Amino acid sequence: MPISARNRLQGRVKHLTPGAVNTEVTGQLPGGADIVSIMTKASAEQLHLTPRMEVSAVITSSDVLMATDATAAHQVSRRVLSVRGPGLVTGCSSRI
Repeated sequence: MPISARNRLQGRVKHLTPGAVNTEVTGQLPGGADIVSIMTKASAEQLHLTPRMEVSAVITSSDVLMATDATAAHQVSRRVLSVRGPGLVTGCSSRI
């Protein structure tokens, strides 16, 4: 999937925590650090996310996106609210 963002981290889905509206997706980077993205439940379902699945965490100046090769059309942007430790985003909000 071609993309212009340079700050892309490869990893795997560690676990999914679905809620009534949003799903928290925790990814694990090769060095063992976790990165978390909160997206709508519908977006997580459209990405067909499953544990151990390869994903890219795409980071712009204020956003973290999760992407898979098969679902490039279903990207959802989120605004980072806070970062706790290296690579751990603790909250995001929708950007409309």
